[in-house]
Amino acid sequence: MSVTNVALAWAGSTGSETKQGREFTTTYRVETDTHLDQTKTIIDFFRDNASFGGLALPYLDSRYAFANDSDTSALCDSIAPKRAENSQQHWSVEFHYKTPDEEEEETGETESGDASNNPLDWRPTVDISFVEYTRPVTKAIYRGGMTNGLLQEGQEYPVVNSAMTVLDPPLERAALQQLFRIGKYWFEYPWVAKFAFRAVNKEAFSLLVRDPNMIGEDGRPTEDEGALNVSFSPFQCQIASLNGALVKKNGLTVWKLSTEMLVDYEFGFRVDVLDRGLAAKGGDGDPDGRGGTWAEADIPNGVPHTRQLLDPNGVPITDPVLFNGQGQPLTLGADPVHITWSIYPEHDFKAFTDILPIKVH
Repeated sequence: MSVTNVALAWAGSTGSETKQGREFTTTYRVETDTHLDQTKTIIDFFRDNASFGGLALPYLDSRYAFANDSDTSALCDSIAPKRAENSQQHWSVEFHYKTPDEEEEETGETESGDASNNPLDWRPTVDISFVEYTRPVTKAIYRGGMTNGLLQEGQEYPVVNSAMTVLDPPLERAALQQLFRIGKYWFEYPWVAKFAFRAVNKEAFSLLVRDPNMIGEDGRPTEDEGALNVSFSPFQCQIASLNGALVKKNGLTVWKLSTEMLVDYEFGFRVDVLDRGLAAKGGDGDPDGRGGTWAEADIPNGVPHTRQLLDPNGVPITDPVLFNGQGQPLTLGADPVHITWSIYPEHDFKAFTDILPIKVH
């Protein structure tokens, strides 16, 4: 599966100039060798190849150049493949170029406290706030009310009624996440963006922003000069967004980046799912519901290895029952089982130094 041909497409080229700068749009015709190739294949091809058959290929941050036209101040900021109508293997790929917005000139400080006109040397900016959200209650502290003696006050359990049936729909509660907004200027849009979005930290890490003017409780400068010095445990953090804009700052064309990172100290970003269901596992050696056990030879090929759970009257149950972590109904009074899942990609955030002020130990 690959791209087999690339050519300039004259239709669709546009350009404009306003007080804010110039913009250009160019289009390339692309052919693949199978209809199964999708937009990622096209984008990755332009990312990984500087030319094709003698034709120079653009990508993000490339300077505008198309046929006899060029503008070195306009940089590519987006790529948009679109499959051609009435064709399975032909695509038009639109590239958009824009001259950077010019920001007001200013002098910033480095982390050592020195003044600098180069925005790439400036210390990151940090803004911290909180975000409230609503989540289902999967566990809670039992505080009394039942007379069946199955629950112990002060202990954590799934929220159930006195028949030990889990509430459905579940209760809901408010929760808080801390939001870090980290800004910086950088010489390119970070390559880690494709891995970082929605990523959760699988290892512990720390953030450190230095400022020699930072003082501690004693009124004296801190030893590590840490204006921000905070550590996080595994699975507490998630990259929520990574925004960038090409700007001209103090005469330099740079990327103005803004990274948003959510921190959930209470729940983290892995999910604990209560083990329950309507059908038990019916594999070799499992109970068959009639006082015996299943044997592998009793289960025809293609038949699901499950058995429908029945109530005492032999009627299939309609409300899920708790399971024991092995696909069988939980013994009354036994501790419920939660199964842990990762629903977001997990990465070592110490690799994200382009977007986060990672503390290096």
